[in-house]
Amino acid sequence: MAIACLLLFLWEFKKNTSEMKKNIIISSVILFTIFFGFIYNGILHTDGRYIYYLDDAYIHLSIAKNIVYHHVWGATPFEFSSSSSSPLYTLILSAIIYIFGDNEYISLYLNSIAAIVLIVFLVKYYSKIFEKSLLVLFFTLMAIFATVLYGQMLNGMEHTIQLMMLCINFYYLTEWRNSNYTHKRSYVYFLISISLLPVLRLEMLFYVFAIAILLFLNKKFKQTFVTFFLGTFFLSIFCLWNYSQSSLLMPFSVIAKGNKLSFEGGDILFQIKKLLDKNIFRILFLKVLFIPLITVLVLIFKTVKDFPKAIFEKNFNNFLFIMVLIAHLLFADIGYLRYESYLMLLFSLIIAKPLFDILMNSRKTIFEKAALFFGILLIGLTISYKNVISTLVFLGGSKDIYDQQIQNAKFINKYYKDDYIVANDIGAICYYNNIHLLDIMGLASAEVLPYRAYCKEPDEKFQKFLQNKTTNSRYKFAIIYDVWLQPFVPNNWIRIADFKIKKNYSACSRKVSFYAFSEKEKQILLKQIEEFNWNKDVEITIYK
Repeated sequence: MAIACLLLFLWEFKKNTSEMKKNIIISSVILFTIFFGFIYNGILHTDGRYIYYLDDAYIHLSIAKNIVYHHVWGATPFEFSSSSSSPLYTLILSAIIYIFGDNEYISLYLNSIAAIVLIVFLVKYYSKIFEKSLLVLFFTLMAIFATVLYGQMLNGMEHTIQLMMLCINFYYLTEWRNSNYTHKRSYVYFLISISLLPVLRLEMLFYVFAIAILLFLNKKFKQTFVTFFLGTFFLSIFCLWNYSQSSLLMPFSVIAKGNKLSFEGGDILFQIKKLLDKNIFRILFLKVLFIPLITVLVLIFKTVKDFPKAIFEKNFNNFLFIMVLIAHLLFADIGYLRYESYLMLLFSLIIAKPLFDILMNSRKTIFEKAALFFGILLIGLTISYKNVISTLVFLGGSKDIYDQQIQNAKFINKYYKDDYIVANDIGAICYYNNIHLLDIMGLASAEVLPYRAYCKEPDEKFQKFLQNKTTNSRYKFAIIYDVWLQPFVPNNWIRIADFKIKKNYSACSRKVSFYAFSEKEKQILLKQIEEFNWNKDVEITIYK
């Protein structure tokens, strides 16, 4: 995929006009200046090495490494675990490791190439809408900052390639639709890219379903079937294989962190409220996605006079965004940065032309001019807010992960690199070691999922399960955020030490706790903790 991205960039760059090339270069320079600035800031606080500001990046690397060297799809070399919701990204990393060897920075290199390809297609897309080069540059930069693209590159995860593939798909979808669904080359490229999207990120199923529904409403029945079939083909294959390995259709990460509407117990209203509380009733939704939602609804309302004759074709892009957004709010998650980044890219792609057309309309009333100004201001504030909040994470996140997960991984590597460990943040400790793991969140342990599925809180049953697993067993100790387990920490667990980082920008909690499972292991662990060379910025509290 990395080589394919590079070849795609060279091919598309060669075909562009001089103005398009200039915009590609300017946008890339701005993006990579910010990108390398954050990398430089990170290595200043992490002993000269760049650390991903999310521990999840190391989960991908760990699975990819185990695929190549141990022929096991799992966070550890000893058991299957589909801990990633991006199987294609994991396969890409494993292919790179197989060819070039293991390197913790391959995610950075891959994301950098994908970001450049994304910029090429952004410029190509906007160049077909605007004649003025400055407008193309403006909207390209708008898309870069709306998605916080430099942040997606820095986190070492799949979101940059997801954005790249979405942009490619939307570009060819638009080209195909503009030809009245007759342009075969665009149709083929659209189908190829849409088949890969759900295995890059499972939320892209919302996008596939929305396009299929809109094609159906526009009476493109054959195209509806082909789009739906190919859009779900590779993901279906993966799910069937996942089932053969674990008796579960979906990846562990989706089951552990996902959302669902359950009618068990008969309280339907409560379940619906739970779904709405997940995202729609959160202040974060108002800060991040409310303005894009209202903007697109206004665009649809402006064409309501065409209902029902041509409203779905005229508003294809608008309805596409609304449908994907609603599905995401109900069944996925939102944040300041990564989960909703593809929604912000989609918004940036569909808003450009209608926004420009409205601006150029000389017959606007004073009220319409004021509303337009206020709307543009709110869009700008939404994008600015995402970048400001994300910047705080980038400035301190690498330091957080270095002081917490990397230190824990080093400790385990020195004393327990092949042993049995209980943990919850599993990325770095698995990537830098070959441990046997019991993951209390279920991402890497199928036996935990019945207790923690769909963000289920710990309870007495889970407490008893953990107590049975760690009593007179091979497990040496637990290293966990005990706030995730309180008040159901097993009775046989003995607190040994707490490790607290100074500030917290990206870790799940400032404090990590060590627990032993017997008095014998307690004494051994205490000695090891006292003699280990911990980072001086970590506050350690030892319980003897």
